[in-house]
Amino acid sequence: MKKIEFDTKEKIVSAVTKLADAVGSTLGAGGRNVLFQVGKEFAITKDGVTVARQIEFEDEEENAVAQIVKDAAARTARDAGDGTTTSTIIAAEVIRKILNNGMFDSLNVTQIRRGIEAASKELIKAASKKKKMIETDEEIHHIATISGNNDTAIGDMMLDVYSKVGKEGAVRLEETQMNETLVRVVDGFHLEAGYINANFSNAAGRTAVYEKPFIFVTDKKFEAGFGEILKPLEAALSNNRPLLIVCGGMEGETLGTLVNNKVQKGLPVVAVQAPHFGNDRYDILDDLAAATGATMYSESRGFNLDEITVDHLGSADKVVVDELSTTIIGRSGEEEKIKERVDYIKSQQKEDRQGDMTWRLNQRLASLTSGVGVIYVGGNSEAEMRDMYFRLEDALAATKSAMSSGYVVGGGMAYFNAAREVKPYMGETESFVLGYASMLSAAQAPVAKIIQNAGYDPEEYLTKLGKKGFNAVTCELEDLEKSGIIDPYQVLESSISNAASVAAMLITTNVIITDERRRR
Repeated sequence: MKKIEFDTKEKIVSAVTKLADAVGSTLGAGGRNVLFQVGKEFAITKDGVTVARQIEFEDEEENAVAQIVKDAAARTARDAGDGTTTSTIIAAEVIRKILNNGMFDSLNVTQIRRGIEAASKELIKAASKKKKMIETDEEIHHIATISGNNDTAIGDMMLDVYSKVGKEGAVRLEETQMNETLVRVVDGFHLEAGYINANFSNAAGRTAVYEKPFIFVTDKKFEAGFGEILKPLEAALSNNRPLLIVCGGMEGETLGTLVNNKVQKGLPVVAVQAPHFGNDRYDILDDLAAATGATMYSESRGFNLDEITVDHLGSADKVVVDELSTTIIGRSGEEEKIKERVDYIKSQQKEDRQGDMTWRLNQRLASLTSGVGVIYVGGNSEAEMRDMYFRLEDALAATKSAMSSGYVVGGGMAYFNAAREVKPYMGETESFVLGYASMLSAAQAPVAKIIQNAGYDPEEYLTKLGKKGFNAVTCELEDLEKSGIIDPYQVLESSISNAASVAAMLITTNVIITDERRRR
């Protein structure tokens, strides 16, 4: 049975308010911890992403709204590595301002939506003019420290690992039973591509983890039938080794049968679609083959699937695959072949006079020369280890984001200043103006929440903000950029876009349908 709820304004406002209050309580240096329960275990965190994941309301309509907002905020974290809390706060503020407006029922919701979307684009445009690119180690340290909840030790670790693998190098986190957190660099290779199907995961955290795997490298797209993949699979299994397949794609009968064997019979296999297209994909696969000692199988090179033996497979000490990336620990390739690939990449760098391929070529070079940075996360208790892991996870993602997209002033001031610079919209309908003005006003909500969490009244400070922002550590008005309080630009862009998107959807929602059976 289904329950249909009409006139849902109160439910929507209630849900987004409670969600934003819970997640927002962690924002800034003055933010508080949240204690939560998972099964029979309890943990404490100040990580907004983790807090959001735990929230589920008893009221089904409110819960439905909360899940929609959480999904949008999660997209921010997935796209930019951070910003879940900020995205939630902005979205909730937009929704409250619009649905609590006494004239809302007489206005055109489509026009309101247009106003929200237009304002979000103007905010991003204004903020983008102020972004700067990472140039110094100090800036890396600042980004990691702020994203790690103002923990300078996290900034130290992030700077340490990137000084060893380079700014384009690969870094991953691993839990450990040790009492301390350590940084190590190991031989390996990193791909910005995850498993093709989530059912390939075999460990907690939706990852596929295998020791001593064989690696089959090919540009072929498998779709005709399971028989196409049998040769490399048999070669691995006959040696009691798991198999990582890095290919041009997999679908249809091949994927279905492989996943079914993985789920039903525990087949130790994981398939990954190689990143990029055309020549870029060929280059990545050739790099991987050189690093792992594999032969890159390609029909264009005259190889035949029936000819594949164990000698054509690469190998590694360990492979960790999640939904977005693949990390291969240990190299089995011949040093001479790896050197050939390195020299080839360096020749491409010389030809890249416009700098269009700089970042990608640097990443490829780092994968073959710098190894993989691993931060082994420990603690004196499970709760302490998990809290450190969550904060390092945010810091790592934010650091990567800032190094690729640049940074803006932090402490909520990039949003605040962008809102002040965007002029109010004139010459449109009253409905459009409400959406536009609400979005601009909501962009000032993060800095207000930071001030509130530090124990001060936002109204006493908001009129004083501008060139100087509120430092939640010193509780003084300062030049935040000079104080090292900076955020990744991509986090701002994604936070605003996703907040605007979910707010626009919910203010145009007037019916909520839930499953009646869940109420029993």
